[in-house]
Amino acid sequence: MIRSLWLKIFSIVLLVVLPLMAAQYFMQKESIELSFNMAEKSNPIETLDSHMSLLKKLSRYDPENSELYKKEFETTNESRNAVRDLKSVRTNLIDDILIQTLRNTLLVLLVSLGVTYWIARNIVGILSRLVQDNQTQALRLERLSALESWQKVARMMVHEIRTPITPIKLVATDIENKYQSLEPTAFSKYLASGSELIRSQVVVVERLIEGLTKFAKLPDVQKSPGSIEKFFKNFIENHRDFTASRAHIEFETCAEFDQISFDSALLNLLFFNLLKNAVEANPDQSISVRIGVQQREGHTEVNFANSGKTIPKEMAAQMFQPHVSSKSKSSESHFGVGLTIAKKIAFDHKGDLSLIQNDLEAVVFKLELPSL
Repeated sequence: MIRSLWLKIFSIVLLVVLPLMAAQYFMQKESIELSFNMAEKSNPIETLDSHMSLLKKLSRYDPENSELYKKEFETTNESRNAVRDLKSVRTNLIDDILIQTLRNTLLVLLVSLGVTYWIARNIVGILSRLVQDNQTQALRLERLSALESWQKVARMMVHEIRTPITPIKLVATDIENKYQSLEPTAFSKYLASGSELIRSQVVVVERLIEGLTKFAKLPDVQKSPGSIEKFFKNFIENHRDFTASRAHIEFETCAEFDQISFDSALLNLLFFNLLKNAVEANPDQSISVRIGVQQREGHTEVNFANSGKTIPKEMAAQMFQPHVSSKSKSSESHFGVGLTIAKKIAFDHKGDLSLIQNDLEAVVFKLELPSL
């Protein structure tokens, strides 16, 4: 990670330093060339050559002043050599500036290598500490959340278990008084009704325990590659008797799907819980269920839609909690764990289960699964 970040920071430095150094070189070069051009224009070498040629002719035509012409010729020749030296100096100076610019660029880049590595290492160190702190904080919050969830479950369990236990306690404490105060025939009727009440309430407790046991004993996910299309066709066929007159299931497919890795047994339980929940939430009507699959980059989406009645808004926000159920309070047990189990199975697959539509048209759950 340090190397990757270091290269990115150094690349940014390169993008900044190289244009600046190039701009500096060309500005210095242009300034030097402008200065030398002005110096050359003040004494053009062509003019000096012409003047020297003229001096030679004058020396031939005016021998008396030849010494004067000779001195002038030497002075002009010196000026001519100086102009030639200026061109050489300009070339050498520009070359020196180029070498100096390259040397400075190399030096800056070498310093940048060390500085950017130090910066990258410090950034990675800070990020690592932040990630570690966040993980520690997340773990702490997760533990607190788990404790709060279990506290909620404990409160609901107390409420759910207390409901059937109360009538059992009343019958158990009152049976001796009834035996002493009632006639044998009346007591027999009381005993029969009390026994029936106790049996029915025991069934409620047993179903509560059964639901909690299923949630507590979910097996670990054992993924294997498989066809999601074949899975749903088998699912519909296997549950045809369960939904014979209560639900009509359709699997919508319009394309070939890539194989994905999943635990078929646990996914079967997940969708059975969705199906069972939909059927039991609509006891007075037959519903239609549509299952649609879409595959996008890296994940698969499954929409499970039913045409039953909508879920109350206050319940929809908490429906994956173990104490929430859309079943009637008059049923044998309304301590719902089916959707909680389904949600956990989705999480165990590194995916998620959510309610994405809840209106008169349909109630739609979406399962997201990673393709790998």
